[in-house]
Amino acid sequence: MKIVQWTSIISLLLFVGYACDSGVKSEVNENDSSVSSRPLPENDEAEKYVYELDNKELQVGNSLYYSKEDGSMVEVEIFANDSSQVVKMVEEYTKGSSGSIERNIFYYKDNRKYVTKEYFESKAGESTNFVERVTYYDNKGKAKVSKMRIALYEDLLENESFKVITAKDCSDKRAYKVLNQVDEFETTFQGFVQVEHLTYLIVGENKRDGYSSSLIVQEKTPLIQKLLSNEKAMLGKPLVVEYEKHIGEMGFEFQALLSVDFK
Repeated sequence: MKIVQWTSIISLLLFVGYACDSGVKSEVNENDSSVSSRPLPENDEAEKYVYELDNKELQVGNSLYYSKEDGSMVEVEIFANDSSQVVKMVEEYTKGSSGSIERNIFYYKDNRKYVTKEYFESKAGESTNFVERVTYYDNKGKAKVSKMRIALYEDLLENESFKVITAKDCSDKRAYKVLNQVDEFETTFQGFVQVEHLTYLIVGENKRDGYSSSLIVQEKTPLIQKLLSNEKAMLGKPLVVEYEKHIGEMGFEFQALLSVDFK
């Protein structure tokens, strides 16, 4: 799988048309009236397309990894074909301190949503189940049919059968906000953190309990020195950061700061 710098494919994100759904998952009742026992519709062409993308060598780019003090996190990975067209996107997130990593997978065709897959927890009374929901879209990017299956644990989902449910759009609005670093995912200067010999630049929403992201400073450039010497006065200043994601010893992942400038 080819890995490319994030900045080399950020321009590919401009095609996005935000969906109206907030993307927040409601609880799922397996006995809900929207669940049907009727035969599943044929979507062989879409399934083939998804299979091919999942097994094809694609260019890869990562958003910043954002987190909150309450334990929430979100990160997005995008995949582009040889024509530099975004064809797949994976959004991973947690809600508060639940600790369970949930995810949305978006498959695009001709710059529109074609298939989405959602994996999330759903509470029913005192029990918690794991849900897989798959949605197929028409040639205008509108959800036309969805199916889902439920199991006690995610790794048991493949043993369950899908049931048709009312079509439910899976919104990619938040994922694109993460990628484009806007709204609650903006990259304003939020200070530095020193951990032993490493200096971390903190960027994020200019809000006490907002999302933030940390990057290891590789070189104390004049601008970094300016921020260090005027840290309090510079808080909230919009920054443009260039970075790479690395995996270090023991599988530790970190974001290396390549360059930074005022926006």
